[in-house]
Parts: sequence; structure tokens; C-alpha cells
Amino acid sequence: MNFQNIRPVGKPDDFFDAAFSRAKKRAAQLRSKGKKLSSGQEKKIEYVRMDIIKDVLESKLIDILKDFPDIDSLNEFYQELIRTTLNYVDLKKSLGAINTSVRFVKKFHRDYIMKFKRANNQKQYDKLRREFYGKMSSVVKRIKNELKYLEECRRVMRTYPDVKDMKTIAITGFPNVGKSTLLNKLSKAKGEVAVYAFTTKGLNLGYMKIDSRKIQLVDTPGTLDRLEKMNDIERQAYLAIKYLADLVIYVFDLSEPFPLKDQIKLYKRLKDENKKVLVYFSKADVLDLDMDLVKKYKGVVWADDLKKKIKRIL
Repeated sequence: MNFQNIRPVGKPDDFFDAAFSRAKKRAAQLRSKGKKLSSGQEKKIEYVRMDIIKDVLESKLIDILKDFPDIDSLNEFYQELIRTTLNYVDLKKSLGAINTSVRFVKKFHRDYIMKFKRANNQKQYDKLRREFYGKMSSVVKRIKNELKYLEECRRVMRTYPDVKDMKTIAITGFPNVGKSTLLNKLSKAKGEVAVYAFTTKGLNLGYMKIDSRKIQLVDTPGTLDRLEKMNDIERQAYLAIKYLADLVIYVFDLSEPFPLKDQIKLYKRLKDENKKVLVYFSKADVLDLDMDLVKKYKGVVWADDLKKKIKRIL
């Protein structure tokens, strides 16, 4: 799911301006020949105005509903991500309010078409037009707060990764231990690599091929602390491991940019998730590894054997 495609929601005034100005412009075009119009011709122009206003407002509201995903049809990762980064109930209510407003736009349009059919002079046309404009304005003004909240949701959702439904490997460990470097080695991704902590600003995604199979790689930031203490990006990482990962590669850095005891603590916390885990020691080619320490970890894999090991597991 690519949440980047959700367009800005807009404000009630944006909708009014687009609908009313288009209707006014079309009415002016129909009167542009300068001839005095009959009552019947004026009535047709009012029908055109109402049709345009109804079509523009309905279209803009339906576009919002189309852009936002059907939350209940999303996979567990996205559903849980929405629940932990947004107010799920308010999001559903806001989308429901938009749907209700579409129905009101259609209803008021039908009602006033019938009223115009019974009208027979310009004074009545003017009165009904003002009433119709007022009704349509009230429909959109009534959902001002919902539109505002949906725009806030859109901005948060734009930070969500575009994960695919396929076999997935999560690469995890402390910041700045070489996760992005490993991602780049295994895939064609070019994750940002820097020499300071928390360089990954989101979930970096990459893909590798083993034989004819495509496998998704997810570089996860953060230290998997308690969920309520995580920021939004760290929540994404935790949920990616929980719901997406078929295999986890845990990266140790024995040069200790973070204390080894803390890296071990995180590793043990990860084991509690009951995932298949491979241990990878970064910078092994430049370090004099303590082999007694290495032997403590099952599933240790070296760079040269990594793809072979992944193939056997997945």
C-alpha cells in the first residue's frame, strides 16, 4: 500500500470556491449572447448551476474516500500501525462523516430540483438558489473538523512504508551498527549511511532475489523499547518485526558504538518475539572477534554465507 498517493484533503472553503465559481462561470457562458432569456431558459440555467455544484462537491468528497484505504481490508501490520500512530475510532468516524455528507449532497440536489420544477418566475428562482447554496454550504461546513483530522492522518500516513505481501526479512539491532550497510549489500537499495546514531529516519526497504524468488528486506530503526515509549518510526519497526518478518537478522557491532550488554539485552528481547533469528556480526573483517562470545549465539552467519543461509530458511 503506497500511502504517498493520498492527496491533500482540502478545506471547506476550497470546495465552495471550486463549486460555486465553476457554476457561476458556466451560467455566465450560457447568458453570453446578450439576449433576454425566457423564464424557461433561466430555469434551465439554474438546473445547470445546481448540477455543477452537486457534481463538484460530490466528486471532491468521493475522492477523499477513494484515496484513504479501507482500513479493515489492510493487513495486520498496517491495521496495527494505524491504531498505534492515529486515533483509529476518530479516523473511522471522520471517513463515515464524509460518506454521510455525500448522501446529503445528493439528497439536497434532488430536493431542490423538484422545488425548481414547481417555481415559475425569477424571484422564486433567486430565493431557491440562495437556499440551495446555503444547504450545500452547511453540508461541508458541518464536517470541517473531520476534514482537518483526515489531513492530519494523511500527513502521518505519508510516513508509512510501502511494504509488499511477500517473504520478508527484518534487519534489526542498535542504531549505527551497520544495518543499512547490510541492506545495501543484500539488495539494490541505497539506504542512508552515516556515522551518527539513529541515521535511519524510517523503514528502509530493499529487495533481493534468491533463484526466481523476490524477498523483501526491511531495515528497522530504534531499540524496541516498550511500545508506549516508542516514537512513530520505532513503532513501525516493532510492528514490522511482529507482523511482517519471516526471518530476522540481528546485527551485533562488537566495536561497541553501544555497550555490548545493551545489544545483548535487545537481542534477548527480540528472541521473545518467537521469530527465526540469524546473528550477524558487522565489521567482522576488521575486528579481532572473541570467538567464545560468538559461540554463545545460535544462528551466527558470516557475510559470505548469508544468502545461502537465507535460502535454506526461506
